[in-house]
Amino acid sequence: MRYQGSAAYKLDSSAAWEVPVRRSLTVVEGERLGSRSRRNPAPVSFSLPAVVVAAIVLIAFVGAIRVAVTAATVQCLTDINVAERTVAAERVTRTELQMERSALSSADRIQQIATENYGMVYASEVDTVTLSTDEGEQVFAEDEQIVDDAVADDTAA
Repeated sequence: MRYQGSAAYKLDSSAAWEVPVRRSLTVVEGERLGSRSRRNPAPVSFSLPAVVVAAIVLIAFVGAIRVAVTAATVQCLTDINVAERTVAAERVTRTELQMERSALSSADRIQQIATENYGMVYASEVDTVTLSTDEGEQVFAEDEQIVDDAVADDTAA
């Protein structure tokens, strides 16, 4: 298998050492391209119809921008008005809900429901169990088991 360029050159052949001949450049006498226009540029002139058309296009463009800005402003004001109405309605709803919560959470109403619906009444007397420890401190029994044990001790004694 042979790769291109992998063969060795013969050193005795003169073809391997020849340099290709380049053509010489030719110089053309005359002026540079565009040198005349740089020395004396032509004055820019606009015709009257072109100026009138450009002015009309500019005025129409500015007018369209003004209309777009005005339309966006009106839309924003409309959105703000709707939002203000929504906020006012939500405030009224909030006030109504606060009044309803206040009425439903009143102590008199809860007491009335407890006595009428569930037959609950306030206790006529309150029983408190007090235990003393070896150090002389008093411990209030909150656990049912402790209270039951204390009652059992009292009845057994």
